[in-house]
Amino acid sequence: MRLRSNIYTSIVSLCIYVTVASCSMSAKNSSASETNMNVTTSIEPELRLPDIPKKLTVPQERAAYLLMHFWDNMNWADSSWINNDYFMEQNMSTYFDLFNHVATNDIAPAVDKMIEQASVNPEAVEKICSISDIYLYDTQSPMMNEGYYRIVVESLLDSEKTSDYRSIILQATLSDLSKNAVGEPASSFDVITREGKKTDLKQLLNKSGRTILFFYDPDCEDCAMAESLMNSNAAINSAIADGSLKVVAICPFSVENNIWEQHATTLPDTWTVGYSPNGHVDEDGTYVFRSYPTIYLIDNTGVVLSKDITYDTLKELI
Repeated sequence: MRLRSNIYTSIVSLCIYVTVASCSMSAKNSSASETNMNVTTSIEPELRLPDIPKKLTVPQERAAYLLMHFWDNMNWADSSWINNDYFMEQNMSTYFDLFNHVATNDIAPAVDKMIEQASVNPEAVEKICSISDIYLYDTQSPMMNEGYYRIVVESLLDSEKTSDYRSIILQATLSDLSKNAVGEPASSFDVITREGKKTDLKQLLNKSGRTILFFYDPDCEDCAMAESLMNSNAAINSAIADGSLKVVAICPFSVENNIWEQHATTLPDTWTVGYSPNGHVDEDGTYVFRSYPTIYLIDNTGVVLSKDITYDTLKELI
């Protein structure tokens, strides 16, 4: 299964912000002329969205209603619907997009309801697991959001219909999600700087502003690209110059010293560069590295503001 573009955002917006009797999502579009010409078309599943009560006029309230009742007309028992990846991915990506339009405390009850409805079919629960993982947890997904994903994971773990095998995986994932979560203090660890000084992350954080914690691999092409983009970013350089921002670049795993030292000399003098002795930060699971580079943004008190962000997201936050 591959990540597909979310082509139904405009439909969701129409359902939320414009008063309509109902709207639906379908991969088919058969015209009357086609019918008259006896053109044979394959019939795709169609999910009819619920009618939003006219009394609900506030956009957030309309979105919350749509989220809670999104799957009411879904035939979870029909495996032909569940196994239609196009249909399932497009509808679930639209459903996930609704999370951005409602109050956070409205999401969990809606997810619980979806999983309860899907529990009539073990295949459906497994499909929810796999699509949620791709859209909400994959670092390459534009919809990635660990907070949302955690809500889905916790609901799946509460469901008796989630398989034992999947539950073991989700438990491990939940443990990973709990590490250095947004709003929590960033875990400290020992660091050897490129000047040979032994210190730790807590001592290296910017006490008068924010810190970009940049975990990298010296041989990683994506890391090299991010390093170059960050080094040439005027806003980042300006913030470093006035002391409101600090970049701490760390190699988190064991690597031959000559390789690391050679690479360290290529990084900007305005950055703090170091490595984790014997790769403990990686080996001990202090941080979870699902791709490189792994970028965190940390405030002046050491609390994580953002995690697993891309350079494009980072530059919007600076």
